Amino acid sequence: MKLIALAATVIIGVVIWHSYQNYLEQQQELLYKQKINSIDILFKNLGLQGITKEKSTMVVYFNSECEHCHWEIEELSSNINLFVNTQMIFVSSEPESQAIDYLSKYNLETAYVNTNSENIFNTFTGGVPQIFIYENEQLVKHFVGETEAALIVEFLI
Repeated sequence: MKLIALAATVIIGVVIWHSYQNYLEQQQELLYKQKINSIDILFKNLGLQGITKEKSTMVVYFNSECEHCHWEIEELSSNINLFVNTQMIFVSSEPESQAIDYLSKYNLETAYVNTNSENIFNTFTGGVPQIFIYENEQLVKHFVGETEAALIVEFLI
């Protein structure tokens, strides 16, 4: 009888713990979505001012030492013609000179926007690359990891 009560207590404890962990994950995701939901909020969190907001904006969070970012930057660069009506903004937590040097290999350096790494770490969660698509200043799609240009274009006006 004691064994059954102990087993029931353990099972109930595990279910409660799992439910609480789920709740915490949902709260973190909700908080993250609030930070990136609109381009105004994203720019504020990143400490970016004076950047014109276009109808279609793509923000790319990357790192020049990331293998998946290499693939993504090459993909975007080789399909640049698909993004002629899109404002492209690249941000990175690495030193500005390193990011610009890397992007210049793909003729994307003019799309780099400098912000300090603290703003990056306080805004973004997860790894790189991440791509955020904004239409009329509202987030319409968030990609994590390598994403083909053809898929990104589907969410642009």
